[in-house]
Amino acid sequence: REKLNLGGADTLSSSIGADAIYARLRASMQELYADNPLVGEALLQTPIDDVEVRSRWWSLVPEGAAEVRARIDELLNQIRYSPQESLVLVGHSHLFRAIFQQQLRDEFVASSPSLAADLCKLKLRNCGVACAELDFSDAEGLPCIAGVTLLFGTSLVN
Repeated sequence: REKLNLGGADTLSSSIGADAIYARLRASMQELYADNPLVGEALLQTPIDDVEVRSRWWSLVPEGAAEVRARIDELLNQIRYSPQESLVLVGHSHLFRAIFQQQLRDEFVASSPSLAADLCKLKLRNCGVACAELDFSDAEGLPCIAGVTLLFGTSLVN
């Protein structure tokens, strides 16, 4: 879920539950892969964890800093205790920026100061992809992002 900022209309929805999400996803895939529908159908076979969208997941008012931190902590706990070795998170740029602001390790900031500063100040462009290496070997509550690589030509924007 996006970190709602004042006036952020892209953080609202009307869809609840896996059926609604899959219907919207199917329509998008049919449009996106109209010239190659087999690709769209293959992508629709990817399992999606819908636990976070089974009820109204969006907020109508901006969250406070403590609420955002608690939500990020819960997300990181879900990742930490997931049986999966690799995960793909889909979300909005403001939430990812908040995660970077809270979770970049000092070693990463020292080794990539320009990228680290940009991740904390700028946003991922629409449909941007960042690969974050998470390391949960330190005590719980300490920053866990050991590295970030921007993929597929992703840039950071104001």
